[in-house]
Amino acid sequence: MKKFVIFIVFLSIPLSQVYSQEISEVKIGLKAGINFSEVTGYEDYSSSLRKGFHIGPVISLKASELLTIEPALLYSQKGTVWERSFFAEHGENSLDSYSKRNMKLTYLDIPVLLKFNVFSGFSFFAGPQFSYLLNRVEDYKNNAVFDGEREYTEKGTNKDLVGYKRFDLALVGGIGYSFSSGISLAGSYDYGLKTVSANDLNIFNRAIKISVGYNF
Repeated sequence: MKKFVIFIVFLSIPLSQVYSQEISEVKIGLKAGINFSEVTGYEDYSSSLRKGFHIGPVISLKASELLTIEPALLYSQKGTVWERSFFAEHGENSLDSYSKRNMKLTYLDIPVLLKFNVFSGFSFFAGPQFSYLLNRVEDYKNNAVFDGEREYTEKGTNKDLVGYKRFDLALVGGIGYSFSSGISLAGSYDYGLKTVSANDLNIFNRAIKISVGYNF
C-alpha cells in the first residue's frame, strides 16, 4: 500500500500538466519486442529469467514539446524458471532431489506512460501498467534418487489458473529514442506492485523489455 501511495504522488504532478493542456498531435503506432521476465519472492525456489515477447498498438498524445502521454495495449509473455535442489542424508539413507518449473504467464498489458522528451529524440518515461492474466502454461519436472539407487521422475504440464490472480499492477520506467522516420527504440523495466499469487505467497512480476516501435 505504501508503494502505491508513493507511486500516485509521483504521477500527480506531470498528470496535472497533461490535463491542463490541449492535445496538439495524435499518432497511432505499433510496438513489439523481447521480454526478459522473472517472478521473484518464492523462497523455496531460485528464479531465473525467461524469454518472451510483447506486441500491440500504441497511441501517442502530444501535450507539449516536452510531454507526451502514451497508452498501449500489449499482448505480453512473462513468467519465470524456478529451480530447487535438496539433499539429505541420515545414516545409510539419503535423498537427492531436483525440481524445475518453467512457467509462462501471458498477460494483456495496458501501460499508460508519461514520456518526457529531453533532447534530439531522446526521452525517458514512467507510468502505471494494468495487466490481465490470459493464460498460464507450466512445464514441470521432479526428480528424486533414494539411497543413491532408487530413482523417481515425474514430469508434465499444468495450465490451471487456480492460485493466480487475474489482475496485476506495475510501475514501468525506461528510456527511448525516436527517429524522424517514425521508428523508435526503447528499453524499460516492469516492477510489479501486487503479488500474482491468490494464496499466501508474496511473489511479483519483474520484466525487462526491449522494444521497437513505429508511428504511422
